[in-house]
Amino acid sequence: MKNPTFLWEDRDILLEYKSIDVSKAQRISLLNVPIDNVSHDEAMAKLFSFLEKKDKVRLVMFIDPIKFIKIRNKKKYQPFMESDLILAESENLQWGAKKLGKELKQRIHKISFLMDVFRLAQKADFTIYLLGSKIENVEKIYTNLTRNLPGIRIVGKQSGNFDKEWETKIKESIKKTSPDIILIGMNFPKQEIWIRQNLQIFTYKDKVKIGNKTIEKLKHSVVIGVDEAFDILSGKKRIPEFFQKHGKEWIWRIIKHPYRLDWIFCAIQYYFLIWWNSFLIHRKNRK
Repeated sequence: MKNPTFLWEDRDILLEYKSIDVSKAQRISLLNVPIDNVSHDEAMAKLFSFLEKKDKVRLVMFIDPIKFIKIRNKKKYQPFMESDLILAESENLQWGAKKLGKELKQRIHKISFLMDVFRLAQKADFTIYLLGSKIENVEKIYTNLTRNLPGIRIVGKQSGNFDKEWETKIKESIKKTSPDIILIGMNFPKQEIWIRQNLQIFTYKDKVKIGNKTIEKLKHSVVIGVDEAFDILSGKKRIPEFFQKHGKEWIWRIIKHPYRLDWIFCAIQYYFLIWWNSFLIHRKNRK
């Protein structure tokens, strides 16, 4: 896949997403780690339903083999499994599911997913808040989006590198702007920890007119952890086409950072666990 461009097809995506029945969408358990078994369009349809209902804060997380092992092994990370939408962004998770006799319909490419999120926000007039990466990268994404998607409402843009004082200002900004969609790119597990430590700032009071009466209702954001996506969208970070095409960005990160022994260990452990459990399943079936 080439570097992301801000070009979109002329599709009625609102009608498309509304026509998809997500009530029967299932979540599989892969070695006790839950993953939503959805296609790209089904994932977008679920996101759209979250945004229309606004019934509670909704959390969306992408998962690869490194995250898979860390979440599975560390008790402090296991609350991440309670995310409302857990999307497999790596073909290696599809492979692992197949080896264990299960199915994942599709690996969800994070950049393509985000491009559709931007299109959805523009079409349905949802507001977006960008938090993460360096400010120059976020500014470039903002410029590209507002140039190519006229009318898109980005109500906030902040760097993910902040001190305590600036963090307080960011929280106040989020509360004040009441965004429908918050994209947070701080890398794993920092972004997931920060999101869960600050759930209260993603709920707002909103005035809604019903007939001749105006009442106050609670409005809730959809919060999406996007990891390094801002760096990629801004063009700051380039990942070879092969690794993007096959959902192996996590392997590229290991190649680029061979000193991250914990990542290497997670990769080895992932493949060992899949092969070992596959062996146990086949042995059991022979009996």
